[in-house]
Amino acid sequence: MRREKRIIFSLILFSVFIVGCSVREGPDKQGQGLIAGAAKGAISGAIVGLHTASASGPGALIGGGLGAVAGSIKGLQQDILEEKLLYLSKEIERERKATEAQAVLIQQLKKQLRLHPTREIYPADLFFTADEARLSPLGRELVNELAKINKTRLPFSRFAIICFVKGEEGSSFANYLARERARILGDSFVTAGIEPRRIVAYGVVIKEPILLDYYDNPFRYYQAVEFVPLDR
Repeated sequence: MRREKRIIFSLILFSVFIVGCSVREGPDKQGQGLIAGAAKGAISGAIVGLHTASASGPGALIGGGLGAVAGSIKGLQQDILEEKLLYLSKEIERERKATEAQAVLIQQLKKQLRLHPTREIYPADLFFTADEARLSPLGRELVNELAKINKTRLPFSRFAIICFVKGEEGSSFANYLARERARILGDSFVTAGIEPRRIVAYGVVIKEPILLDYYDNPFRYYQAVEFVPLDR
């Protein structure tokens, strides 16, 4: 009997060791199922062993083994389902962000056709946060969508990224902000899949807004971003 108990205890320890060595993201239902199944199976097997007038030890050992296998399989199925749901959730969120960026681009394109049909000018606040050289979450999505467009529209042509910032002549901050925004946008387009040789990025300090939109904030285009094709 003692030998059988030691075998059962060793089986449970071995099960715990196997679960501990298995690295899975999120809740590990396979490991939980293995342990729970082993415990339930051992108890059930012991009861069956007693009812059949045989020793409870062998019944517990067999039940524990079968329960561990069944519990592990059930837990693995739950793990796979959770991973699929997590992947689907991430895909839906990615598509939602892309759709939002596309809606902004469509609205901006309509405005461009009304204000300046030959130039591709965007207010800088679509890309950047306040007076910073850091892309906003929407800005990153816009870069991804614009990169997709440029990959199919004249895929081998070069284009310039010009960042306009209002400032006095010789203003160190305005010059820094314009140059840094241009650099960050250029790097972001490269990250999004545009070849570095196709991009020329630089900043320009202006005293007047690059564009006037009478249906919008008149000061909005004091900071702007323009994309200019170079190989027409």
